[in-house]
Amino acid sequence: MEYTIYKETIAIKPYYNSFGFLYSTVYEENQIVYVSASPKKIMKDNCWFHGGTFEGTTLNAKRIMRGNRLMPICLSAEYQLCMLPLTSPEKENCTWVSYLHARDHFQICEGKVSYNPGYENIELNVTPAILSNRIKHASQLLMTYLHRNEKFHLLNK
Repeated sequence: MEYTIYKETIAIKPYYNSFGFLYSTVYEENQIVYVSASPKKIMKDNCWFHGGTFEGTTLNAKRIMRGNRLMPICLSAEYQLCMLPLTSPEKENCTWVSYLHARDHFQICEGKVSYNPGYENIELNVTPAILSNRIKHASQLLMTYLHRNEKFHLLNK
């Protein structure tokens, strides 16, 4: 696995190197990490790392939140590790944003969504309304998983 997503991960954005290969720029709270894998590959690897598959995690989110598209990927409900796709998650060059950081830190200025962790301004190519809707979906998904876990623990006491 080339990169492990954790709480300090803010966003994963695609970029093409000088040879035309798709890589990722990963923004963390204190640094930028350049990863020689596409954003989708990073997401697939992290789904596997947390005990699932990209396809299975996506399908489960669709079952919980019927009728919605562009589902968030919940890697760990316990740690609120949930990544929001800004375009179709099936695209290799989809930008992914952390639920925790989108919920608490991204700001809207002149109709643009951005976040400045102190070292570089991160702009997202998404409208505030769309980001707000994605945050809402992630919150609903996380709460469903957390509620299920709580119910399971109560039943097994």
